[in-house]
Amino acid sequence: MFSSIPVTQVFRRYTEHNASWKRPLLFIQFLGVAFAFCFLLVVFRQYQSVVDRPLGYNPERVAICWAKLGGSYENRLSFFKELPMVEDYTCSSQLVCQGYCGETFRTGEGVEVTARMDWVSPNFFPMMQVDIVEGRNFTPKKRSSNFASENHELIVNRTFVRQAGWEGSAVGRVINHEGESLTVVGIMEDYPVYSAYKEQTPVLVGWKEKLGYAHYVRLKEPFEENLATLNRTALEAFPTEEVEFVSLEKTLDEEYVNVYRFRNAVFLTSISIFFIALMGLFGYINDEICRRSKEIAIRKVNGAKSSDIIGLLTREVAWIALPAVFLGSFAAFVLGHCWLEIFAEKITVDAGLHVGVAILILTVIAVCIVWRTWRIADENPVNSIKSE
Repeated sequence: MFSSIPVTQVFRRYTEHNASWKRPLLFIQFLGVAFAFCFLLVVFRQYQSVVDRPLGYNPERVAICWAKLGGSYENRLSFFKELPMVEDYTCSSQLVCQGYCGETFRTGEGVEVTARMDWVSPNFFPMMQVDIVEGRNFTPKKRSSNFASENHELIVNRTFVRQAGWEGSAVGRVINHEGESLTVVGIMEDYPVYSAYKEQTPVLVGWKEKLGYAHYVRLKEPFEENLATLNRTALEAFPTEEVEFVSLEKTLDEEYVNVYRFRNAVFLTSISIFFIALMGLFGYINDEICRRSKEIAIRKVNGAKSSDIIGLLTREVAWIALPAVFLGSFAAFVLGHCWLEIFAEKITVDAGLHVGVAILILTVIAVCIVWRTWRIADENPVNSIKSE
């Protein structure tokens, strides 16, 4: 009979507290934590993906510059190779990190492929460590031609071969452009000429000695010190030109500086919401403990164990946390898909990882509840009811 009587009637001085506004606020905080951390997971994985994506060439210790240095390729190669801080040198018509000009090419089967074109020196591939998977490099033998490739030889990437619809070996295939026939002598690995915001494009590379305004210098270690020395030496050697070499790796990273800043902003937001939610959770638990301390004491007098008391308070918070956390995780899953649409190369959003983050958040909430309620659950009930 006593157990059926409401506790608020047993203790006359007990005042019912209205917690209707606290539970929705706690729900919003839990939802915000789950959303922020799940969305942070998407942003972090995508940023690492675009930064660490395979380039098809090696930008390590490479300094780039766009300048009309004059002279032949052999003279420039000799000048840079004689510098003690330089490991290797090559040049091309366009910088690999700034995109190539577009052209339309007709294959032997009558298929037209819109591709990106560059003109490079013969040692471009070994210096930049671009793999030629089939065929060979250029043969530096000049022949009379108005086209960019002075020996009518081209090297194309895998994407071009695929879009051209060629079956079997592509080496020896003929490409027509503006009335000239160009022979494919090699197939190279794909390397991006744009950032991850755009898809991999077909790329053709020809050899032309005189077009060499884009310069690539691979330096020895220490890179930063040697880069400064290279710039001073180049300015002294070419005083009439604006020569400034910059790091290729840093140039590539700058393409994703907005993603980097966005990632940091989401991280700081996630941490802030997490601590706000923790303060809200601790405040709610403390308020419930104070409000229900005598109820807890009566339950313990009637045989309730410490685990029963902890479970009592945990279940109440669980009814708030479970739907909030999973709703926040689902919202981050949907919004993450929308955000990834700005990239051509993007990660696959794994629902399992979102569920894992949600479970981790729920575990942290449960640990916090146990930690805050263990003292009152293990306390002597006489301390709570001796004033009655």
